[in-house]
Amino acid sequence: MDDSSLDITADTEPGTFYSEGLALGELRFQRCDWCSTSLLRPRLLCAVCGSTELTWQRSTGRGRVVGSRQAPRKGHSPLTAVLVELDEGFSMESRLVSSTPAIVPVGARVRFGLVGEGAGARPVFRLEDTDWRYGRRRTETRLYPAMN
Repeated sequence: MDDSSLDITADTEPGTFYSEGLALGELRFQRCDWCSTSLLRPRLLCAVCGSTELTWQRSTGRGRVVGSRQAPRKGHSPLTAVLVELDEGFSMESRLVSSTPAIVPVGARVRFGLVGEGAGARPVFRLEDTDWRYGRRRTETRLYPAMN
């Protein structure tokens, strides 16, 4: 068992354990001991192989955007919704919290965070790097090579 695994008693409901994690500022997920599938939604059976042997783990909260869209709101700035594939292998949809609303390109790196406290805490994502154009960092190879 690695340091991201969590101890859970058999009588704890999976949904309760996930919600308790959010209240503590953690993003928790289940990993199947048989097929290694990562599952975000709390389950009693693996969605892939049907195994009941699921281990709770803490996510690092880091991932990449695989889709984004803006939802306009009358009288307010639009909300940016993102679909994020986390480094552990599962995906989740949430809001992007940013100082300016933006359409975020596929591949931009994000980090998990929370809005609110305790039982009312809701998961959100923040950009990891302010220079997220084309999903590359400024120090990486340029998009177009210099012309000679």
